[in-house]
Amino acid sequence: MKKLCEEDIQSKHIIKRLDAVLRLIIEFLMHSDGKKFSIGNVAKILRSIDLSPSEIAKIYGKSSVTDMAPHLYKKKSRKSNV
Repeated sequence: MKKLCEEDIQSKHIIKRLDAVLRLIIEFLMHSDGKKFSIGNVAKILRSIDLSPSEIAKIYGKSSVTDMAPHLYKKKSRKSNV
């Protein structure tokens, strides 16, 4: 049981480091060519490779998924009452 916990802790450390590497790559791409790599575009790319909204929020350093929602989901258009 103790070994399983140690492996779990190591996995969490690896995931945090990989998230940091992804974040650095994203920041580099966004600053080098801001038109193609906006937060919304990158969030959609990460979503397309089956990362969950909570995982994407962690990569961006956001505290909750709702911070990423505007970038991940389309806004519903309101019908006018004309």
